[in-house]
Amino acid sequence: MVKRMKYLIDTENIGSAWTELLPLLGRNDEILLFFTANSPGIPYKDLQQIMNHPFQMELIPCNTGRNGLDFQLSSYLGYLLRSSSKAQYVILSRDQGYDPLVQFWKERGADIVRCDTKELLAARRPAEQEDARDQAEQQEQTAAPEGKAARSSRSKRAPKGSAKKKPEPIGERMESLVPEEFRTPEDIRDMMSIVREYYPSGLQEVNKALLSRFGYDGGNDLYRALKPSFRAICAESQESGTGN
Repeated sequence: MVKRMKYLIDTENIGSAWTELLPLLGRNDEILLFFTANSPGIPYKDLQQIMNHPFQMELIPCNTGRNGLDFQLSSYLGYLLRSSSKAQYVILSRDQGYDPLVQFWKERGADIVRCDTKELLAARRPAEQEDARDQAEQQEQTAAPEGKAARSSRSKRAPKGSAKKKPEPIGERMESLVPEEFRTPEDIRDMMSIVREYYPSGLQEVNKALLSRFGYDGGNDLYRALKPSFRAICAESQESGTGN
């Protein structure tokens, strides 16, 4: 199951830069904006994006004072973890003072990370670029002359008399591809389900779903490990006639 993501945003630190994430947000993701009288205003163009995007948002006014917003955000995080422990949490801030807080909750099993907007976008950008390359390759294959496609197909045929080796089931192959901590039957099943559901919509959607399910670090590691096998995973699903 894909985890719900909750973004706790330190507006005193990053202002309205978080609006760059809007195209990446899922329908069930939640934005929690912590602000004080010292938080910068939101430009009209950013406000228009916010109003046009169907995500959930909560505005949380904080009292001013030395590190006041930081302490109030940290306190609210504890409340959220108590009431919604299965979600994934992202503190959006450049302030490294949150890092001991993140480490504290990670040691207690929470799925949480602290990063700024640029770091989060950088983690997603390779998926966007690879998605565009894949789409270009598919368009080239579709537009290729029939004769060229036929010659290419013949050139890939196995020599006469050679025995065809039965391919290893993709589920078993995945166990050798992913890091050891993700080789449980449940994790493998979830990875295959995510790829089959989201790959038709693009690599960016797969990346986002893996991050939601396996956390920031785990999701990126799995994306890199499994990307060469995305098509094989989907193809096996189609051959078996099932999406599970």
